[in-house]
Amino acid sequence: MRTAAARFAPALAAALAVAGCGPNDEQTMGASCDEVETALAFDEVGPLGFSAAQILGDLVFDDGTPEQAYLFWADGGAGHLDISLSYEGGAAAHVDSEIPPEDGGTEAALFCEDYLKVEARLSITSDDGRLDEDWDVVVTATSPYGADLHHEVALDGLDGTLDAAAFLDGVAYDSASLQFRNRFSVVEGDVADLFATSVGELDVFYEVVDDSGPDGTAQAGILPIASWGQDLFALDEAH
Repeated sequence: MRTAAARFAPALAAALAVAGCGPNDEQTMGASCDEVETALAFDEVGPLGFSAAQILGDLVFDDGTPEQAYLFWADGGAGHLDISLSYEGGAAAHVDSEIPPEDGGTEAALFCEDYLKVEARLSITSDDGRLDEDWDVVVTATSPYGADLHHEVALDGLDGTLDAAAFLDGVAYDSASLQFRNRFSVVEGDVADLFATSVGELDVFYEVVDDSGPDGTAQAGILPIASWGQDLFALDEAH
């Protein structure tokens, strides 16, 4: 019989393969969307038809109780990660995102989508002590059924015992940082009205700069450090 962690691993890999950084984070050739923010109260329903309170309440369980995820390290080993996300009075806003007029809609790779954003407090702790972090983060959502979290941290900016620089051993680089991503999702289920799940990853992002030419060039790379995820569980049991 496979363990719960073994049963979960293939689903986690598939989910991480399609999970992005959040709305409009990854664009092409330096292009970016034109964005205008409109402030919202925490429980105010925005133009997309949902509120920040719904996102934090339904998707990430803003009740002070950490959610436990299966944790897989890229350098070997596995364990558990406690994740909690709480609202501490941060700003919420609707973001209207448009393709820049000068683009004329011709850049197929430039996709701009309206979204809701809310500031929150994230805590993550691994059972081996390598991660023991508290960060102010921004959660984004384009629908009431999913939210994304993308947070950048300095290579030496962790409070846990993880030696992130060790993942760059043998790699030549000029600058590096840590990229934390997490995807929260709610889907309809047959057993309960709603189910929730959460998947995420921690990577090291590095750049190599070549300024030998007149214009200079830069190359970037990403190396995985850890990934994690939860089994599906009923929302009405989580609250």
